Amino acid sequence: FYIIFMLCSTRLYESIELAQYAFELNQLYGKPDAIASLPPFYEKPIVSDQFEQLMTWFRPIVDAAPGLPFYYYHLPGQTLVNLNMRDFVRYAYQGNDQGTSLPELKGAKYVSSDGRD
Repeated sequence: FYIIFMLCSTRLYESIELAQYAFELNQLYGKPDAIASLPPFYEKPIVSDQFEQLMTWFRPIVDAAPGLPFYYYHLPGQTLVNLNMRDFVRYAYQGNDQGTSLPELKGAKYVSSDGRD
């Protein structure tokens, strides 16, 4: 079985601490197999671009659990972060002008009524 450690915090520092804990558990017991997180929906980084906002939020979380795959929890109805998933995946792998990317992204839990996405 595959265990994904869900980091459900609206505060970045708490998400980083949870990711560190997931990494420690993985080192000790071989589980969890991955981490997952919601986008910031309460304490948002101050950037105008939503893709950049997600990179600013997720990069330190993913860095706190090196080697663990990352899954994005896409829940626009609750988080109000509504973006095209294909564009997000492309941005995550290609990165931005500063070289920030998210190659650890391995999938998404998709909870949206937008069937075109």
